Amino acid sequence: MRVSFLKLVVLLAVITLAFSCVSAPPRAEGASDALAESLDIWEEERQAEAIALLEAAISLEPSSLAWYLLGERYFHSADYPAAETAYAEALALDPSFARALFQLTKIRQYHLGSLSDGEAVEAYGRVFYMRPGLEEYGLSYISMMIWDESYAADIEQAFLLLFTEHPDSIYGRSLQLEWLFNTGRQAETAVLASELLDLASSSADIWVKVDMADFLFNKNFRDRARALGMQLLLAGREDEYIREVLERVFEGKVPDLR
Repeated sequence: MRVSFLKLVVLLAVITLAFSCVSAPPRAEGASDALAESLDIWEEERQAEAIALLEAAISLEPSSLAWYLLGERYFHSADYPAAETAYAEALALDPSFARALFQLTKIRQYHLGSLSDGEAVEAYGRVFYMRPGLEEYGLSYISMMIWDESYAADIEQAFLLLFTEHPDSIYGRSLQLEWLFNTGRQAETAVLASELLDLASSSADIWVKVDMADFLFNKNFRDRARALGMQLLLAGREDEYIREVLERVFEGKVPDLR
């Protein structure tokens, strides 16, 4: 099964955060040992063991990191109310913990349905401006606003910061193209579509090419979409989803390069 770009970013960020905070071997017995041992457990069938270790660590020495990691374990166990509580505790101990706020917002928005769109926009905006260096935060914030022109000033400001931090953000550029397309700025949209083709063509990630081929086709930039489609054909990757995208891009007439 294909793992989306944004899901991959989330997973890598979580692993990086966890290990950067415990880069030195724990010296103290008790809370630190339990926390460190929990980090060694990633198998799905051992989630209960990891949760028990984290709860032990918290009972001995509560910390924002321990609460956050407990939230992650509950999240991956699909216990969303418990995950919400753990993320909220992490944030209470450290209000600047951007990742905890990000995960808390996602839980409340997508799994518990307890946030309005406006509340979600406000929360994602806080996360992004706390940590603009993480592209995922900017993409989440902008994607929440992209269909509502009442956020026009906020969107333009967010794009400015996103591209200052991540000038070659392909998914950021695709959101910008969506915004220009939605607001009827056709000349700017055409220029950006060509830039997006160049960025996707130079990417070593085949899934970026797949996503951008599909996206450009859906925005009626079919010549650019087919240019990426030819790159996918030349790559020779056998995959059902890629084949579906190629069928759309070439409108049922996929070239046979054999």
